[in-house]
Amino acid sequence: MMDARETVASAEEYLRGFDRLVVVAPHPDDDVLGCGGTLAAAAAIGLAAVVVYVTDGSASHVGSAAYPPARLREVREREARAALTALGITTEPRFLRIADGTVADLDANENDAVVAAIADATNASANALMMGPWLRDHHADHVAVASLVRRACAQRPGMTLLEYAIWLDELGSEADRPRAGVDQRRISSTAEPAKRSKSRSTSARMWPPRRRRSPSTARSSERSSPMQNRRSSFRHA
Repeated sequence: MMDARETVASAEEYLRGFDRLVVVAPHPDDDVLGCGGTLAAAAAIGLAAVVVYVTDGSASHVGSAAYPPARLREVREREARAALTALGITTEPRFLRIADGTVADLDANENDAVVAAIADATNASANALMMGPWLRDHHADHVAVASLVRRACAQRPGMTLLEYAIWLDELGSEADRPRAGVDQRRISSTAEPAKRSKSRSTSARMWPPRRRRSPSTARSSERSSPMQNRRSSFRHA
């Protein structure tokens, strides 16, 4: 097992094979919980990195008098910016501000708009790394966003996609985990750069997240801020 320094060095070495990192987060905080270490590693080596937040996170404290939806939108966006600054990310994040909990209910035109926004974040790079939620994570927004991320990647030949899980360990079953040879999907048939001989594929590897609290636990306190109601630590990927 690698220690923390070896893990960071391994992430930095892997990331040097790309010219851009795009992280797609269903909600503000999924980026830090799922691949915050990867973002920090990208910042450490000067790799351009941008985060796309799909929903506004306004449904995390349903019924809260202290954090009604309008306040939550503002607070979570502010906290997301602060987290990226702490990780060393300087690129302006992109907030799509879809209502929390409604991604699966978007119509075809709205889905197309989200896909276009995700694809646009690659800045037309043919050598970008995309990180998005795992397709069988146990949250409707995560599943819906995962499908949209895969669609965006299909529009960018040569794109590499890795997926991270947030709820898998806590709420998932063995059947929800990645299956080698089954969940792999070729993103592009473009010839590989010599410095990276492994195939570009989705879901074969998920960089392990910290488990976070269940929704009922996360909403148990109104006195602390939304970020404080979630685990702030993350693993270096």
